[in-house]
Amino acid sequence: MPPKAGSHGPPRHMSMLKPAADPRAARWLTGTLFAILVVAGWGPGFGWGLWLDETFTAWQVDAGWRAIASTKLVNPGQSALFAYLEAPFFFPHPGVMEVALRVPALAGALLSCLFLYRLAESQVGKGAGVLASIVFVGSPAVVEYVSQARPYTLAMAACLASLWGLLRWLETGARRHGWLFSISVASILYLHLLFVLFLPVLGIVVFQRARRAPPLPWRNLAVWLAVAASLLLPLFPLARSFARQSAGLSDVSQAPLPDLARGTVATLPGLILLALVAVAILSFRARRPVFDALRAPETAPTVRLLLFWLLVPPLALAAISYIVGQDVMLTRYFFYTAAAQGLMVALLLRDFPPKFARLTLFAGFLLLAVLNLAHRSVADGPDSWRAPIRALRALDPEGAAPVFLQAGHPMSNAMDWEGGIAAHSFLYSQLSAYPIPNRVYPLPYGLDEVAQSYVRHLADGELSRAPLIFFAGIRDLPIERWVCSFFESRGYTCRDAVATGLSLLVMRRPG
Repeated sequence: MPPKAGSHGPPRHMSMLKPAADPRAARWLTGTLFAILVVAGWGPGFGWGLWLDETFTAWQVDAGWRAIASTKLVNPGQSALFAYLEAPFFFPHPGVMEVALRVPALAGALLSCLFLYRLAESQVGKGAGVLASIVFVGSPAVVEYVSQARPYTLAMAACLASLWGLLRWLETGARRHGWLFSISVASILYLHLLFVLFLPVLGIVVFQRARRAPPLPWRNLAVWLAVAASLLLPLFPLARSFARQSAGLSDVSQAPLPDLARGTVATLPGLILLALVAVAILSFRARRPVFDALRAPETAPTVRLLLFWLLVPPLALAAISYIVGQDVMLTRYFFYTAAAQGLMVALLLRDFPPKFARLTLFAGFLLLAVLNLAHRSVADGPDSWRAPIRALRALDPEGAAPVFLQAGHPMSNAMDWEGGIAAHSFLYSQLSAYPIPNRVYPLPYGLDEVAQSYVRHLADGELSRAPLIFFAGIRDLPIERWVCSFFESRGYTCRDAVATGLSLLVMRRPG
């Protein structure tokens, strides 16, 4: 069909379908730019020291294959499935451990990119997969979590696989797609409980499909949902354990509304702004409206799905934060919205000349990747536990000085933190990742009368003649400041031996 009078250029998708002058050269260029984007953006963080949540992973797999499930019962907030996937990659050697433990996260990011490419090609249009993949690979959220020994990228891969499987099953009715849908849905909850908020996105797909002909095969859909539910049966005892241990353990105060409001705005970060700027530039060059791609009736279901996907999960987390009185609106808990951002950008750019659109996106994200490489490759992670442990070993190579170690969990004040180190509790998972020969004394996360009495008792007793004492913990919290001032009142000098990130206080008695 010829273009309408007064329209600009070829019909919709024609520019995307037009073959390049040299397809092989175009593929080589695209592959090379992707490789640069991956290496420069993803690479630097793999060598960083483990931050607190990553030391949980080391703590789980350090217990051994047989103990992971029972360890999970002690701390139900951690994924036993992810720990089993991590176990073959645990090598307790500094420098090797950090990189090896992050290999599963890299695999999850690559799987996510694969399913995102397929979703973009099928739901947005041919050629859109490359655009969505560029945005995904260069996304600041992906750059952050691809180099963390945590289940976020694998959970995202499960989310995208479930969406792909559902869409393909609705289209073809093939059993392999039904199995992919069921197994992926179950895997989401096994990998991270809070990623359950992605399931309403699948519900929107079913709702939109039910409004169109032919009739939706509800009976067959119920079968695949039953398969997913049966795969989740082992989680029910863990859910009860999680509910029991969560009750009364958290003393985190309710986050104020302005913080949650800022978090809501953060769900559409500078990534979307960058994409809109790119769209505006392309629109000016091509002399066509910026949002032409969003006006076509055939794109309306995709637009509704993406808007729901972008906004509803983080808003649900905001509501949960107020209900439970604890701020759980953290970007890692709605990390899967990074894929929706990639699809939205691909939808906006799908009608523009593919070569120009790709190179424009590559230019923007390669600049971010190079800046990331320059910044992240010269320093350790901002919350790396390796930094204070390294400084401690340098200052006390024989491991003779006592060390106060602060728990990283606010819930520790309501638990048996005094016996946590002896019990190999997750409260002090830092010691699994970075063991030290020193005598270690536990401290809780928050300052209270019990913690103060504990420190006073030690200072009056077995530590009364200690010439050197360390405190390793989180910078600028009340307990860190109190410990420093307390030992200064006992005649010690107190200084921080770590410039940034976590704190390592060195308390030395003069002479």
